[in-house]
Amino acid sequence: MYIPKLNEEEARFLALRFLSQSPKRQGSIEQIRNSIRKSREMGKDDLRPNPTRSNAPFWHQIVQNATDRTILDQGYVVMVVPPPNKIVRITDAGLDAVKPQLEFFDHHPGVATYTMFDDTMLEDLYMRNRAKLPFRNARNMADFVKSRAFASLTRSDLEAKGFATTILDGLENKFRSIDGPVSEEAAFRLRQIQTWRVTRDTYDPTAGLADRLAQLSSGPSKL
Repeated sequence: MYIPKLNEEEARFLALRFLSQSPKRQGSIEQIRNSIRKSREMGKDDLRPNPTRSNAPFWHQIVQNATDRTILDQGYVVMVVPPPNKIVRITDAGLDAVKPQLEFFDHHPGVATYTMFDDTMLEDLYMRNRAKLPFRNARNMADFVKSRAFASLTRSDLEAKGFATTILDGLENKFRSIDGPVSEEAAFRLRQIQTWRVTRDTYDPTAGLADRLAQLSSGPSKL
């Protein structure tokens, strides 16, 4: 079965999910990896040994990157114990950030996290057609396609025209074979597209954004 590679966005969510549910809301990098290992299937690319990291599987470095330069830099966690035995604790900001995603996956327990966080085919589509597409970047387009709330907030004109459905229809036609059985990856992509269609009304990457922006704007001013 085809499984897409773990990326830093998914690793960030999985790390924050573990920390939000762990005693004292903290844990070591090894504990975070163990929780991810138990909750997420890994594909061939994830399990390949990384020669620059003592041949540890590649996904180990993705988790390290997510805790180093993503959730730590954004203030979602604080460091309790420094490396090499690093322990991090989730902050209130981290809890606020992960809450909408936790609620989404609680509402859709049968949806694998990589189904929502892997945007490979949308990124590829954007890179091949970016001069013609009305989006600033691939991430903006991915959120538009996967979330009706994001689309209505950012490009209500395109949403009214059913532009997300047009994109999904085009991708579905690309991966649906008329000559016989599809590949394992194509079969996964077709399931992924169908999941995005079904969950589009409940997936909202902007959830809580207004509150977080209000909190930032109400903070102390800097001269």
